[in-house]
Amino acid sequence: MSDIENLKALRIKYINGNRTTKDQILSSVCLIHGYHRKSAIRLMNGELRRLMAGKPKATRKKPGTKSRYQDPGFKAALKAVWRETDYMCSKNLKKAMPVWLPAYEAVDGVFREDIRAKLLSISAASIDRVLQPYKHLGRGRCGTKPGSLLRSEIPIGKREASPLT
Repeated sequence: MSDIENLKALRIKYINGNRTTKDQILSSVCLIHGYHRKSAIRLMNGELRRLMAGKPKATRKKPGTKSRYQDPGFKAALKAVWRETDYMCSKNLKKAMPVWLPAYEAVDGVFREDIRAKLLSISAASIDRVLQPYKHLGRGRCGTKPGSLLRSEIPIGKREASPLT
């Protein structure tokens, strides 16, 4: 008797059994086949049919409408503009996009009309979502330095004691 046939026979007993019978069947399935207890419960409650049919486990589809901004050409264009603006934050990039696009296109070439329209209409939150995989590129670009470099350049005189004290 193969493993699947054995599990199929146990599943019929499991479905028709009471609580103690189900407990014993689950314990034997875990011991013999090496399943975790919760996995054995799922297997006995219906996953066995899918396993026998050879179907893969169903993956859940992401709810909602698909993003308009998944085009690789659009992502490359947005990333290029973001890089040219010195990794500006999304809120400022949204506001600066109408100013930056003509200047960028004058130097590096004109974008397709659909990409240009998307660049001008994208929201700041969508910019963050699209650029999220590339956000590590903009780190460490700060121009200020901590420490005593600036402190030594600022002349601070000692306060003289007043003659009354």
